[in-house]
Amino acid sequence: MNKLIIPMIVIVAIAAGIGIYFSKTNSYATSSQIPPQLPQQPQTRTSFFEVHMEPSNANDNMFGILTEFVNLANNYNVKLTLLFTPQWAEMISKSNDKLSLLNQWRTNGHEIGGHHHGPSTCPWDGYTNLDINGQEFKNRQNKVPCLEFVRASEKYSGNMDNYMELLSKLSETKTITMSDEDVDWPEGALYAAGGRRLEGAISQLRVVIFNGRNVHKLTSAPLEPRKSTVTGMLITIDELKNEYLSEKKGVFGIGAHEVSFRDNPHLYRQWFEFLKEQNSKPKTVSGIIEEK
Repeated sequence: MNKLIIPMIVIVAIAAGIGIYFSKTNSYATSSQIPPQLPQQPQTRTSFFEVHMEPSNANDNMFGILTEFVNLANNYNVKLTLLFTPQWAEMISKSNDKLSLLNQWRTNGHEIGGHHHGPSTCPWDGYTNLDINGQEFKNRQNKVPCLEFVRASEKYSGNMDNYMELLSKLSETKTITMSDEDVDWPEGALYAAGGRRLEGAISQLRVVIFNGRNVHKLTSAPLEPRKSTVTGMLITIDELKNEYLSEKKGVFGIGAHEVSFRDNPHLYRQWFEFLKEQNSKPKTVSGIIEEK
């Protein structure tokens, strides 16, 4: 009887030991392979928000829309980079009330910059360094489809020195978004921004050469309520949020137009709400570059 009891005790002890070993092993595996569930932390990125003012929208009504856009940004402590085409600069410079409001925006931390539609854009804003009777100018105009009556309404207003002189009536111009940078980048402009694709949302500051001048450049992605007439794409706000929350390193940039705010102000309120959730307070393009 004792001979049977001893082996049974040994077997039970071994089985218990094996059970304890596997129990501990499984515990270790669980703790090392499955990370603890941590609450998601807000991701504060350096970011900017640029607004392009189109040549054909330079009127009192659209200036009122822009004012609403700026007021919304102020509510969320978002500093906008406001980029004006010559048509807007001309309209604003003729109105003391508009100039006064622009000065208030600048005092509140928004940046006043330039936007240029060169010869390869429809509509062209009337300024270029090219000879408008030369073949290069014609070649660039033919690059993009443009309605005949739009082209017929365009007229030459001056070179890019004249462009900068006009913008100086609004403010010192450091930042510009534009086409035809290789021939039209003006003297005195220091910083570039802009972009049309999702991959442009995050960028590292780099130095590029436009028209023989060193320019510090960041890029952006558009947040628009409709498909781009240039790329045919629509980048959704969810795509931009996912890109913002990604582990990619760099400055996050968003671009929009004043007319897009008119068409869907809720879209931009959503973006500002998202930035608030992330504890992010966007700065101006020049503000970000001059901090680096």
